[in-house]
Amino acid sequence: MLFRSSTNSKGEFQFVNPKENENLYKLVQMKNFAMYWDANAEHIPADSKEQIGEDLHELIYTSEKHVRGMDYILNPVSFDLNVKISQNHQEVSEGKIIIDCLCKQISMCLNENQYGQIVHLAEFFRNYTKSIKYIHHRPSKDIQSDPMSWWKYVCRNMREDTRENRKFKDWGMILKFIKDRNRYISLYSRKRLSGVEKQIVMTEKEKEELAQLEWKYSYEDISLFRAIANAYYKKNKAHIEKLKKEAEEEYNKKAGFFSKMFSGGPAVKVKSLALTPNLLKELQDTISKSDIKKGEEGPEIPEEFVQQKFIFNLQEGSLVLRDRDLKQIGRASCRERV
Repeated sequence: MLFRSSTNSKGEFQFVNPKENENLYKLVQMKNFAMYWDANAEHIPADSKEQIGEDLHELIYTSEKHVRGMDYILNPVSFDLNVKISQNHQEVSEGKIIIDCLCKQISMCLNENQYGQIVHLAEFFRNYTKSIKYIHHRPSKDIQSDPMSWWKYVCRNMREDTRENRKFKDWGMILKFIKDRNRYISLYSRKRLSGVEKQIVMTEKEKEELAQLEWKYSYEDISLFRAIANAYYKKNKAHIEKLKKEAEEEYNKKAGFFSKMFSGGPAVKVKSLALTPNLLKELQDTISKSDIKKGEEGPEIPEEFVQQKFIFNLQEGSLVLRDRDLKQIGRASCRERV
């Protein structure tokens, strides 16, 4: 059972009407959370949806109803989560979201049969994720009734993989990739600059072209393009600020008192830096793996910013390992000092 509620800073339940820069406090309580894996259990009969629902409901552990004969990996456990959400954007070093978890006892037990089946299931999911890229070619009939369609399925997938591997061995494809990459970097940087600089406007045609490029290339390629584009955006932003500062200093030297009073300041023609091969190499050298992983636009945050902080308090814990015959082969436990 999961329960959540708003509280004050002392953990007392109350209705909260949040104000600006005021911290929010939440209490989340989990009751009887458990994980079980019955390695030798029989399948639940699939006679009807209603019967399956009733059978699954009977397997839920509650304080009033203890389910016997279950091979629990994690025995039923209850814990409280005290969540503090900071809305003060000035204080960023302690954490935007602080989660304090208090758990009295955790008891885990794993046998060799459970471990083997869990590894087998994980391997199945891994193989499934590898086959997702071919799923649109997968035949609708089974292999016994239509073996020829499955042979075509295998050949078509092998042909696609070969074409994909040969793509970057063709100079024409390499040149096209480089042109699209540079165009994406230019468009994406322009999109971000248009949000902070009024003179830079992105046309509907450019927006459509950017969307087409994002659909054309893979997630990994777009993440790399965006990381370079973000570095290019920062370079352009600093360049524009420098142009404005230089123009203002020059204007202050030449303009008289009344000119400064009644004019709106110097007119500066804003223009992005040309994306030359040397600049592109410089941008690529500045980005890191974390920049590529982010690959997304967002506000610049200070280095000391902490997004989330998780504090876990455990009073007592134990882990038991068993072999195939359910004989204990190892045990570890810990307890909080009083």
